[in-house]
Amino acid sequence: MRDTVKKLLDLNRPGKENRQPTNINGVIEDTIGLLKSHLKKNNVEIMLNLSSRVPNIIASPQQLGQIFMNLISNAVEAMTGTSRSKDGWKTGETDERKITVCSNLKQDTIVIEVSDTGPGISNEEMGYEVTQ
Repeated sequence: MRDTVKKLLDLNRPGKENRQPTNINGVIEDTIGLLKSHLKKNNVEIMLNLSSRVPNIIASPQQLGQIFMNLISNAVEAMTGTSRSKDGWKTGETDERKITVCSNLKQDTIVIEVSDTGPGISNEEMGYEVTQ
């Protein structure tokens, strides 16, 4: 319990940019651990596909954790609730609620992908024109 509270406080401590050698997969796993009850409450399954080839980087684990927390929280919201569009409120609830987080090393670049089974954003809302 004490470790969880400390991690939550570290994530929300503004301006704490403690850059250090960081295992990005570890940050992802820690963030998932903090969100476990939120995911369970919303019947969201999380799948991790984290590559062991991803090297440590110099970064702020707190800032990375905040990024992953926001991405995952947004994905949960997209699958379980409503969202505001320019035309009003729309329901985005889906039956299968799954979030997948993948890490990989492509050449010298670490690639993190977060995907969900939510309804997505329409081309119209993204500003794309659909031609047939």
